[in-house]
Amino acid sequence: MADGRAPRGFGFGHYACDPDFEEQFVEWYQTQHVPDAIATGFYTHGSMFHHTSSNIPADESKYLLLYEIPHRDVEAALANVYPHFAEIQKDFDQQKGARRVFGGMYHIREREYDNHQPKPTNSVLVLRMEIDPAKVANTLAWYRGAHLPEAVKKGSPYHTAYLGERAATSPAPTLPDTTTQFLAIYESERGTAAKLAREFFELVPESTWTPAAKISRISSFYRVSPTLSSPTR
Repeated sequence: MADGRAPRGFGFGHYACDPDFEEQFVEWYQTQHVPDAIATGFYTHGSMFHHTSSNIPADESKYLLLYEIPHRDVEAALANVYPHFAEIQKDFDQQKGARRVFGGMYHIREREYDNHQPKPTNSVLVLRMEIDPAKVANTLAWYRGAHLPEAVKKGSPYHTAYLGERAATSPAPTLPDTTTQFLAIYESERGTAAKLAREFFELVPESTWTPAAKISRISSFYRVSPTLSSPTR
């Protein structure tokens, strides 16, 4: 991800908030929520992004919260911190006007990033993907061998790309999971998120993608908050 980091997983969530409480929600996220989540040891970094569309789909929302997970076994690590996450969820439920729309924990299956010079992330492109279960291995091989080199090559608007597969269903009722099995995320140091998405598909048009991977949603976001991290990271 940003600044040359290479986490093993990520937490992904769309959150909405009534306009009257947005300022309060953003302040709570930055000053309390992310520090509390990082203090559990499950996450190392957290960032907030803003949707570029004025016509946001019902299963997305204005705010995207993206967290970095350092653990190889996401499920095992999450199981160890469930009591803490239950308290964090309870705190979120008390935020006026805020609601969770979509979210989940993901293993990073494949990644590529420009490690010549670590770069900040000011915008992200998110692709929801459907992959034929019988062709996951072949699709990952295509993504790693053919797609990633094009997506992050010199001249690409994105410096980092990774494909996440949803972690096994969480037994914690306080953490509803997403029905999207795969998410492809692309990070850029540039802030013109919607324009970058157009540039990206000129570079790697959908016609060049393997037929086994279907893009069901394309969304772009720009940064709202600085990346918040644990003191030791």
